[in-house]
This record gives sequence, structure tokens and C-alpha cells, in this order.
Amino acid sequence: MDNAQDTWSLVNTGIVNMKSCRLLLMNGTIDGLMPVEDSMLLSEFGTPKEMRFITGRLHMGKRSCSTPVARGDLC
Repeated sequence: MDNAQDTWSLVNTGIVNMKSCRLLLMNGTIDGLMPVEDSMLLSEFGTPKEMRFITGRLHMGKRSCSTPVARGDLC
């Protein structure tokens, strides 16, 4: 596990520079599962991406309750 970060890094392995479909990255700015900084890093590599960062929200822009983002209910 000493090399886990390097071994599984999408940047270090070159995966982020491979051809892929368009990607939507959606994060709340206080996301504890995937930090917003990780999405910002992905934006620097590879194919086009679209991003939405929702201020003061959790994972995928959710509130502390379980409001689905897919329905567009971000309030």
C-alpha cells in the first residue's frame, strides 16, 4: 500500500489523457467523498469536460438530506 496513490492515480497512469466521451463533473464544494479539488485537477487533462460546483453542498450537490440531483432539485 506504500505506492497506492501513484499506482491508482488517473494522472500518473495516463488514464486522464486517453480518448473518452464527454464527462460531466458535479461536486458540492464541501464534498467529503470526492473533493472538489479532484474534479478541478481532472479538468486540466484529456478530452472536454463540463463542470458544476455547487457552493456549500455535499456529494453531487446534495443537501444533507437525500435530494437527487438527477431531478434537478438542487435547493
